[in-house]
Amino acid sequence: MVPKLIHSTGIFALILASAAALQAGTTVWAMNASLGNPHIQAYDLADGHLIVDFPAPNNDALRGRANGRGIAVVGDTIYYSLADSPNVYKTDATHRDLGSFKTQLSPGINSLSWDGTSLWMVASSPTNEGVPADDKLYQYSPSGQPLQILALAGTPNSNLARDGFEVLPDGRFIANHGGMPYDIYNSNGTMQKPLFITGTFRPMGIAFDGTNYIVSAPSFTDTGGGRLAIYDANGGSNPRFVDLPAALIPYGIVDLAVDRAAVPPPASAAPAIAAGQVQNGASYQEGIVPNSFMQIKGTNLASTTVDWTNFIGANGELPTSINNVSVSVGGKPAYIAAISPGQINVLAPDVGLGPVQVTVTTLAGTSAAVTANSQQYGPAFFPWGSYAVATRPDFSIAVKNGTFPAATVPAKPGDTIILWGTGFGPTTPAAPVGVKVPFGTLFLTSSPVTVTLGNTPVQVFGAAAALAAPYAGLYQVNIKIPDSMPDGDWPIVATINGVSSPATTLLTVLR
Repeated sequence: MVPKLIHSTGIFALILASAAALQAGTTVWAMNASLGNPHIQAYDLADGHLIVDFPAPNNDALRGRANGRGIAVVGDTIYYSLADSPNVYKTDATHRDLGSFKTQLSPGINSLSWDGTSLWMVASSPTNEGVPADDKLYQYSPSGQPLQILALAGTPNSNLARDGFEVLPDGRFIANHGGMPYDIYNSNGTMQKPLFITGTFRPMGIAFDGTNYIVSAPSFTDTGGGRLAIYDANGGSNPRFVDLPAALIPYGIVDLAVDRAAVPPPASAAPAIAAGQVQNGASYQEGIVPNSFMQIKGTNLASTTVDWTNFIGANGELPTSINNVSVSVGGKPAYIAAISPGQINVLAPDVGLGPVQVTVTTLAGTSAAVTANSQQYGPAFFPWGSYAVATRPDFSIAVKNGTFPAATVPAKPGDTIILWGTGFGPTTPAAPVGVKVPFGTLFLTSSPVTVTLGNTPVQVFGAAAALAAPYAGLYQVNIKIPDSMPDGDWPIVATINGVSSPATTLLTVLR
């Protein structure tokens, strides 16, 4: 686990760099708004020609309006919805009616999207125009089991529900306001990129093929007639258009979908955890400490490399899944700090002590369980190379010159130094689990911490869940360098309840 100090705030962020894009698809599926039997269609984005066109097998929309609404496509399976009906219907390449399941959405379902394992949907506009539109995302399993309700930050246009919505491959969402613009939200529903897509027409359906955003409109006149608007990965206001010369859409395309099975994630093999590679996130020793950072090494652990920066909720909720990657520790979901193909950094949940089972789950499957020992204490300071990450109270870095990219000033005798670590166990009062540590309360370690520099005991002013870096599981230990401490690179060791951190981490003292 590699912590990076953010100088402007003095907060550690656990960083692993950028995401990889999926390959673009060439076929986009469409649901139309015909007043007769709605038609399910597919178009080739290369030239806009019609590939598939067949009436939806079920047309029992309420109020006598058999309009199509949402569509999601996974291989040969097509899920769709109809105006003012709370049902999700299912068909396949043979165009058979394969049944439906009923949802709690009212009065119906405006848009559908598939995230790799489940369906997401938004409710249609209320029939009473004086009632505000619902502004939530609903997640259901393919068999109809409700999984989650997520509120999006940002209110749609009064009674007008969101009608363009898509789950992105990295777990984020893009949604409109019942018209332009489209905004991007992180996986917790927090606004991430407002006004990501803008335009002069009213959109009513969106799909993402891994490279481009494909946007439809409710009628030909909105886009100049029978066209789809294509925005690249940067969004913006200037799309290119693909004409649909053979389109049979009496009342326009209301939802779009790309076959997500046609653009699989790069990692196709199931994840595997390497033997002995469930470790303390700072000492890199085998084993874990509840509510502290840990790291997992292996293969096929993720198809992207990204950290939790854009996945933390508005109220500090830490993500338990990033880009469809999740970790179970002792049967509980861990909080994902960063993912990459070869390593995942997580905050361990509040689990019991003793042997616990650890697994990693991706779209490709779940790893074989690895047993790790959970212990109450496993103190360790985060290292940068051989040196402990340490700052002064003003958050300037106190590490030997040359070991950080930026110039630093090492500690000198008499300095007050903050050491940053994990694994220091319970706090009093108990620090919150799964959210940022709030400011204003001092969460002291439940047992006292002693520190030696070399073989010299040093004064400890306090040890607590870090107030300056408000992530649960990160601790700060404040010490004073003895006035008589000689110059040198000295092992810095913390001990709590008889358990000591490794003596291999150094702190430089230099007058």
